[in-house]
Amino acid sequence: KERSMEHPISQEEIDKFVDLAVAGTFEEVLAKITCWFIPKKDLMEKQLDDLYQHHPPSFLISRQLVDGKGRTVAKLGNPQEDYDANLIHLMSQNFNMIAIIFRIIMDRFIAEFGPSASSIVDYLYSSPIFVDSKREIIELGIQAYLDGSYISAVHLLIPQVEDILRKLVEIKGGSVLRQGKYGGYDYKGLNQLLSDPIISTVLGEDITLYFNALLTDQRGWNLRNIISHGIPPTDFIDASIADRVLHVFLCLALY
Repeated sequence: KERSMEHPISQEEIDKFVDLAVAGTFEEVLAKITCWFIPKKDLMEKQLDDLYQHHPPSFLISRQLVDGKGRTVAKLGNPQEDYDANLIHLMSQNFNMIAIIFRIIMDRFIAEFGPSASSIVDYLYSSPIFVDSKREIIELGIQAYLDGSYISAVHLLIPQVEDILRKLVEIKGGSVLRQGKYGGYDYKGLNQLLSDPIISTVLGEDITLYFNALLTDQRGWNLRNIISHGIPPTDFIDASIADRVLHVFLCLALY
């Protein structure tokens, strides 16, 4: 059954929030956008606990998550049985709710600063985990984002996340290889990289959980997997998806 709830927000509140977001230099505003939109694990846990405490009937029945074609992609029990699954699912629901204000801020940022793809890439490349040989690909992806060509942007940028994380693990002395089935070695995939203790130690628990929910977990948005396997139709990829993909790169630039 469909459930809904309303929570009115005045235009004045939105304007104040957006004004605060875009106040400062180019670098300061990008840093604010980065930090403000990273989900905080402790706050997510509090939200889930409050929901479970005050609305327990909604958790009593096992829930199935389905894709656009009706395929079951995951099942959720109640938080006592599978807390992490419910946490990731709640986080992904919050992505949808926050998407509107995120888009307003990004529109305002672009209008105020008129950023070029190269200026954003320069900001990203202040971090040593961005490799020079991939700069052109990332810049093409950022340009597509600024042009509103979100399909191109997402398909160009998402595969680079894995390579950037491999560079981070290498810088910290970790291994990015795994035993291959033909006697050689393969690169570790994104799932394995995000489970590497180096990633959670360097990027922090909040960002690691965020990347899992956004990119690799079927109980979340799972963007890396559904994009890489060609699953979603073209109308699935919109500004809210592209905003989050860009945000991943901004998070990586924090290192």
